[in-house]
Amino acid sequence: MSRPHHRQRRRPPSPIAEPCFAGVDLGRDSLTLTVINHCGDTVLPPTEYAMSPAGLKKAKAALAAFADLAIAYEPTGNPSGIFLKAFDGHEKLFEINGRVIRSRSLSMTQTKTDAADARAIAQILRDITLTEPKRLEQYRAAWCERRANLTLLATEYAERAEDLRRIKVRADYLRSTPAPAARQLRRRVTADLSAALKAQQQAKRELVQAAKQCNAEMFELLLSIPGIGDVMAAALVREIGDIRKFESADALKGFLGVYPARRQSGKTEYRARLARHGNARLKAALFMGAQSAARHNPVCHALFQRLVAKGKKPIVAIGAVMRKLIQLVYGILKNKQPFQSNFA
Repeated sequence: MSRPHHRQRRRPPSPIAEPCFAGVDLGRDSLTLTVINHCGDTVLPPTEYAMSPAGLKKAKAALAAFADLAIAYEPTGNPSGIFLKAFDGHEKLFEINGRVIRSRSLSMTQTKTDAADARAIAQILRDITLTEPKRLEQYRAAWCERRANLTLLATEYAERAEDLRRIKVRADYLRSTPAPAARQLRRRVTADLSAALKAQQQAKRELVQAAKQCNAEMFELLLSIPGIGDVMAAALVREIGDIRKFESADALKGFLGVYPARRQSGKTEYRARLARHGNARLKAALFMGAQSAARHNPVCHALFQRLVAKGKKPIVAIGAVMRKLIQLVYGILKNKQPFQSNFA
C-alpha cells in the first residue's frame, strides 16, 4: 500500500547577507524601488508598488529579503511622510535632499523615469556610504509625529505669507490706477488683506507652538541669537533635528547648503555662488535674518563691517554673515548655552 504523498512546505529563501542599497522614487499614487549591491549590480529590478497600506506592505516584504539593507528616498511632501511612517524602525533609512540627488544623478542617466530615478537614488546612497560615511548620518530619517506636524505647519505658514504678499501687490496696483472701478475693488482687497493678515498671524502662532512641542530647549536657544526670529528658529528645529548628527559647523553648513560653491573650468575660475541644495525657504529666511544680524548682532556686525571695509560688496558680506549665523547656531546647540557676544 502506497503512502499518501505529503506536500513539502517550501522554506523561505535565506536573506541576502551582502550590503545592499535600495533607492525609492515616491509618487502621489505609487512608488518605484530598486536594489543594488555594493558593486553597483542590480539585485532587485525596478518594481512599482501602490502608495497604499497593501502596496507598502508588499514593498516591505520585497525588501525583507535583504539582511543588510540601506534605504534612501527623496522627500516629496505628503508621499514621503506616508513612506517614512510605514518604514519607521528600519535601521538604515535615509532622506536625501532632492538637489543633492539631481546634481549627482546628471552624470548617471539622461533618462527621466521613475525606474531611472530609483536607480540613481540607490547609486547615490551607495556612493555616499562608501566614500562619505560620516556625511550619511546627516540624512538619517525616522518618523516623528511632532516633527511631521512642524513640517506641515511650516508649509501652511509659508503659503499664508505668500497669500498676504500677493494681496499687498494687488492693493498697491489698485492704488495707482485711475480706473473708476478701482475704488470698489480697493474696498474688496482691503477686506481680503485684513483676513490674510489674521490667517498669517494664526499660522505663525501654530508654527511657534509646534516648534516648542518638537524641541522647546532648542527653539529657545536659537531665539537667543540676535537675527534669528520665531519663524527661522522653527525652520532650523525642523531641518537640523539632532545636532549630534553633525561633527562640525562646516558639516552643518554643507547640509543646509549655506556655503559658497566654487566653479572652475580649466584655468577659468568663476565667481562662487551659494550652493543650490538645501531648503530654499530656510535659506531665504537666513538671508533676511543675516541682514538683521548685520545690524543688531555684535559678532555679525563686526564681521560685516570688516568685510565691507576690505572692499567686499554688501551682498557678499551678507553671505558671510549667513555662514556666521550657522556657526553660532552650531555652537549654542552643541554646548547648550545661550548666545553670548564673545562667541567667535
